[in-house]
Amino acid sequence: MIYNFIVDNYIKLFILVHDWYPQTCCAEKHCHPVPCSELLEQADGSWVWQGYTFMNSLIAPSQDALCHVCTQGTLGLCAFVQMNT
Repeated sequence: MIYNFIVDNYIKLFILVHDWYPQTCCAEKHCHPVPCSELLEQADGSWVWQGYTFMNSLIAPSQDALCHVCTQGTLGLCAFVQMNT
């Protein structure tokens, strides 16, 4: 019973935390949080994460205290970053 409570609340929290991902980017299917320290801003305004490049037009402010990336295959679809970092 406690296990079900924990699992149910974890699922609800996961959905609630990520319900702001825009449909135009990834429709909540390919996005996930990443450590902000792994996203590196480049001189041209793009950001890089684990070999994925997100052009400046694909960057938006994160809606929470985390950073997020949306990828599909080899494509970087969009990224959400802490704009004050």
